[in-house]
Amino acid sequence: MKIVFNLFLVSSAVLSAGQLALGQGTFQNLNFESANVPSIPSDHTTQVLTSDALPGWTAYAGTNQLLQIWYNGISAGSASVGLIDRHTYIWGEDVIGGNFTVTISAGINPDRTGDSSAAIAQSSLVPVWANSLWFNASWTAGDLAITFEGVHIGFYPQYVGPNYTTYAGDISAFRGRLGELRFTEEPISSRFSTVLLDDISFSVQSIPEPDMLRLFGLGALLFGWRRLRR
Repeated sequence: MKIVFNLFLVSSAVLSAGQLALGQGTFQNLNFESANVPSIPSDHTTQVLTSDALPGWTAYAGTNQLLQIWYNGISAGSASVGLIDRHTYIWGEDVIGGNFTVTISAGINPDRTGDSSAAIAQSSLVPVWANSLWFNASWTAGDLAITFEGVHIGFYPQYVGPNYTTYAGDISAFRGRLGELRFTEEPISSRFSTVLLDDISFSVQSIPEPDMLRLFGLGALLFGWRRLRR
């Protein structure tokens, strides 16, 4: 989906992190902090079992399930999933929250016959009280698609953090339902687009309609302009 980034003018004046009622239902490891990875030099990259690096999650390159993902690096062109931490060479400062952040990279598919998407997915129960799904992302979030049981969930920027944007989407239609939640990076704006993903959560908070967000953003702009004139 294409993201209209000027919507982030809503900022925390309208929506703040303190308003979130965080919870996971029966989903697990939504902040990716349960990783069990080896200690390696900051400039080394290795492959780790997906079940160790991303407990609770399944990783894909196209339709191929990845039994291993990259740790301590980001794809240089292959469709892949990875995990970086704060000591990762070059990319450590891109970690969004905690110690670990997931990287999902579209690119050349495993059989090298073309380009494909990459994804992570987990099947579980959406909390019965959940109205919205929240997450933090950076890099090419505009090429990210979110689905629950194959149904697309639209999402919109809410506010901007130091090295990420917080997004939220309406998940109220799936409250109390068991199914697969999937985050897919598509090769749309680039053959090798990558999104950094972290801090997924459910909230009781409802998400304003996109038109309402635009109105709030326009109001914030007008307010700022009037103050500058004064």
